Amino acid sequence: MELSIRLECPQCSTPRPLPLSELSPGRRQVCDQCQAPVRLTADSLDRFAQDLRGYCER
Repeated sequence: MELSIRLECPQCSTPRPLPLSELSPGRRQVCDQCQAPVRLTADSLDRFAQDLRGYCER
């Protein structure tokens, strides 16, 4: 199972799953739909924390 984090587009609210292997400081992510820069939200961090706990409990 590959861990991913969900980024959300501030323009069109499209969620974008991003594998952790592609996440790096300074690397800009863009929305696949509207090409706007996407952002990491508190909800996506909460969801990631839940997924990570589930991954570690296996």
